[in-house]
Amino acid sequence: MAGAREAVVVSQSTHVLPLEFSHCIELEAANSGSAHLLRANINHAAILFSGHLRAQLRYRYAPWHYGCRLRDIDDANDLRLAEVGWPD
Repeated sequence: MAGAREAVVVSQSTHVLPLEFSHCIELEAANSGSAHLLRANINHAAILFSGHLRAQLRYRYAPWHYGCRLRDIDDANDLRLAEVGWPD
């Protein structure tokens, strides 16, 4: 997965992205004072930034790069997602 975003804001802004948050997503931002990838809610990712943002998102997961998936599993356990179940 790769995706590009470009935006300009006067102050700080948060863009909620239509993709599931994972610690395996890497944010490569150019021309931005500060940009951070974070969890927007229980499911979605978001970018918090100020100024001009030109960013690329990459999903980095491979057999030799799996620590991020372990962190995702820890998050799921902390959020007790296994107890939620499917809606009736």
